[in-house]
Amino acid sequence: PAYAVLDNFILRIIDLYQMPQWKDSLKEYMSVCTFVHTIDGWSYLSNAINAFLNGEPSITVHLSYYAELRAAMAFLCTEGILIANNEQACIDSSNNIYIPSCQPKSMRITRTGTHSATWDIINEWILNSTKQTNVLEYFTYKGRTFKELISFIPHAANTNSGQVALVKKWLQTWCFDIRKYEEDREGRNTSSYNANIARNFTPNNLRDSLSILNEFWLLLEPSADNFSKLDQYLFALYLKEVYNNAVLNGFSITKDDFIKGLYNNSGLTEDLFLSRVFINDEESSLLKYAKDHQIDPGTGEVHSLTIIARAILLLRFCCGACSFLFKKNSISKNDLDFYIHKVGQSYGIWDTVNPEDLRDLWTDINDLLIDFEQYFEANTPSNIYNLKTTFTGYSEVYTQFSRAGLWGLGL
Repeated sequence: PAYAVLDNFILRIIDLYQMPQWKDSLKEYMSVCTFVHTIDGWSYLSNAINAFLNGEPSITVHLSYYAELRAAMAFLCTEGILIANNEQACIDSSNNIYIPSCQPKSMRITRTGTHSATWDIINEWILNSTKQTNVLEYFTYKGRTFKELISFIPHAANTNSGQVALVKKWLQTWCFDIRKYEEDREGRNTSSYNANIARNFTPNNLRDSLSILNEFWLLLEPSADNFSKLDQYLFALYLKEVYNNAVLNGFSITKDDFIKGLYNNSGLTEDLFLSRVFINDEESSLLKYAKDHQIDPGTGEVHSLTIIARAILLLRFCCGACSFLFKKNSISKNDLDFYIHKVGQSYGIWDTVNPEDLRDLWTDINDLLIDFEQYFEANTPSNIYNLKTTFTGYSEVYTQFSRAGLWGLGL
């Protein structure tokens, strides 16, 4: 019944208050949307990358924005909030369904459009420093969740409210800068509805574009943890928030002593890469691009790679949310294999047999990135046609970022 809810959502919304089984169906639908929106978001991103490589920046902006939107909607589902077409619903503190448009007229919340509602609600979530969150369980370092490592971090906040405030601040530095998403929406509107004859798109040549995308790909490589390299950067950012908060509260400690304290307290082997990133405030190319403006305020140029970067980060966040929910509810790969198999076939990732371990989907990507590096040593392709005709190893696998969405589920 869950799959029938959306089609009937608008027509039978009032029935939710009269038919208890519909309330359960809506909750079931909400849980399904969590990972379906996430997978759809990665699909939008894959198509955006394809458009980017084919010299269609306006299409890139359009599709990348919808990747962001799907990711945001997926995250809200994990918080018990459903965003549907011009309608919203949520699970309230009493575990009942609350639908704003069904309230008495005097108490009714003014309905907003899908896009506005999504970003407005996420902004309210960010500003709420009291509501508990499981976010730190979405990310791992050396096989342990960020939450498990809190007790080993010197001068970490020792109250729930203090931890929540730090988490929300950390998220704003790399994932939930709502102003950026609103800018992306404006860029999407312009790209989607206006003729782009006079638009100035950042003139990256193909080789530079591919080099940047190669760096994005490398950060998504799965190993013992689904996104080990990217999570190292994110963990360094979290440590920076804890460190800055400690200094703000009067603790005198160097960055070097701070991170050594983490290693000593946790029993972790010293990680020279993490130490360097934390101490020197190093950023990956993905994080750097995500912080930029999609539209340069001075020149009006559109930077397609910035919205791509933000979409990747938000989708990685949602993969963590899905993985957490699956583990919490003992959902295995076998339980979802019927859907995963259909996705892989539909997206052209495999033919008849999907890999036992979804992290094996990285192998083709890794081989292709190595081939790219060798190709670039002797070639500078002028356009995608030239690339495909001179680089015999080129494959559409390169644009299949949906692969990262699959292994990122942690199944």
